[in-house]
Amino acid sequence: MRLSHAEQTHLGIGIRSHGADSWPELFASLRERIPAIRRAVGGDAELGLCLQLPALAAFELYDPANLADFQGFLDEEGCYVFSLDGRAFGARGIPADSRWGNQFPDWRDMRRLAYTNVLADILAELLPEDVPYGSINTLAVAGRETIEINEIPAAARNLIRFAAYLHFLKQTNGKHIALALEPTPCCLLETGAEAVKFFRDYLYSPVGVAHFAGASGVAAAEADEQLRSHLGLCVDTSHAAAMYESPEACVERLRRAGIPIMKLQVASALSTRNAELTRRLPAAGELADSPVVQRRGDALLRFLDTRTAFAGLIEATDDDREWRIACHAPVSQAEVAPFETTQPVTLGFLTMHARDPLTGHMELEIDGTSDGRSLAATRYAREFAWTLNAIGQPRRASGDPAAETLKARRKKSPTLRITG
Repeated sequence: MRLSHAEQTHLGIGIRSHGADSWPELFASLRERIPAIRRAVGGDAELGLCLQLPALAAFELYDPANLADFQGFLDEEGCYVFSLDGRAFGARGIPADSRWGNQFPDWRDMRRLAYTNVLADILAELLPEDVPYGSINTLAVAGRETIEINEIPAAARNLIRFAAYLHFLKQTNGKHIALALEPTPCCLLETGAEAVKFFRDYLYSPVGVAHFAGASGVAAAEADEQLRSHLGLCVDTSHAAAMYESPEACVERLRRAGIPIMKLQVASALSTRNAELTRRLPAAGELADSPVVQRRGDALLRFLDTRTAFAGLIEATDDDREWRIACHAPVSQAEVAPFETTQPVTLGFLTMHARDPLTGHMELEIDGTSDGRSLAATRYAREFAWTLNAIGQPRRASGDPAAETLKARRKKSPTLRITG
């Protein structure tokens, strides 16, 4: 949706693949979910979508006939795609490798580059002419424990090669696409501060700019500006909260470094001081696979998932420790009982955006409850309305279908389904 307070800002709903690796599987799911979401959100404006595309689905969708069918479906439903989620490569066709973790293949691997090239080609076809740029959020380089320091330059070179391809794409079809690295707990880049260092030392460095100029054919005098227009950051508010980042400090740090926020993902993490609760979370699903960060005093411990975090836990409760789970909990709730959420951090980013827009793309990352179940379509209306209110958008008229949906409020927040 095109926001009224900033004509060049788009707010969309994140649509996750939910394990559908192939395009026929994913398209069947989209045909079922999107019309219901569109009716629940309501209004006359087109609904923006940010679509997660695993590798197999992306390569199948790039078939011209499949792209035409999908574009026809979007037109029929009053939707448009302005951003793609390219983090999850997908399991099909890639053998598991414990040395890489679930980030495999990462930016050291040419398969990651080839996959993201296809995403850029798809987005260039789907992006409406009046949308200034499209965005692709991606893995923050590699898993923190799987990449050696001497391998980082090779990963950076692949990112710069991809930026050169994006420049070529812009020259050939006029569509501007930007890649947005998404800092995530347990990845090489976890925070805004680490992103600033990586961009300064590798991507925006004199060597990086020269490499981009050579690969793209851009004049040296323009190379730095062009590179920054194609390589930036995706800030996920739940990830920032899980790493205990201050919204103000994070944004100020990125602005001083000249790193553009290509996309802001609006989501909340779960938080608790009762470790016993987290040990009783589901053993499978998206929540179980979410990174966990434990804070004790000033020290942070990171864990790849909830199973790893609590496998050796002896003390059931420790008031000195806080646990944050970097999932995508509903943003309109201060708690998902028995957990709290990091809604104040989410609201901090949105309040800053309302005062001075942080980005041209905002994605409401709520496609699923905190324990992995799909949200009812009517819940999207609540989350969407809460986000619009947080960034100072006018409320919908009473005759709007979404406004009618919002009247039926639950008396209390839904609880999280836990085991035991």
